[in-house]
Amino acid sequence: MLSSQINFYVLPEDLLGIQQWLEERDIVCVKTYSFDANPIIAKLNAELLNYGQVYLTLPKWIELFEYKSCLLPSGELTYYVDFDKELIIQFDFEKITKDQLLPPSRFYFTKQYFDRPAWDFIKKDEEYVKWAMKIYRDFKKRFLVKYDFGPDNFGINYTTPTVIEHFERGEFKLRGH
Repeated sequence: MLSSQINFYVLPEDLLGIQQWLEERDIVCVKTYSFDANPIIAKLNAELLNYGQVYLTLPKWIELFEYKSCLLPSGELTYYVDFDKELIIQFDFEKITKDQLLPPSRFYFTKQYFDRPAWDFIKKDEEYVKWAMKIYRDFKKRFLVKYDFGPDNFGINYTTPTVIEHFERGEFKLRGH
């Protein structure tokens, strides 16, 4: 398998607990872009929620990041890391939309990537793959439960208990994967 992914539903109020859990494991959140080829360390909070995506990694792997540049239509130069290549877990999350739909969140990481110049698959560091799999399993065990949201809301999905409470009060519907 080249990658692993889990889709789930999470609310902004879950982010503080997730941030504490990450800190207990020395995991840092890094924004997916920067304006000066240096990583921007972030915390999961309401301000970051508008951003929608961070990379999870260990401090020792941040210094290995290789940034690529991109000129935005505004003329501003921005830098980003090559997700496939770097030792990171992508964490996507969004807030409830204006039309009261909760989009899914996800953890996603690659175990190997395709190197175009070499025209070959390159396996990622074994320590990283073991770490990412453990974080994936531990996160699922700590925060997620399976819940049947019903046929109008995409059936059985992984979610946090907080989502279930708010969903059962009719505060939103789910948006699919």
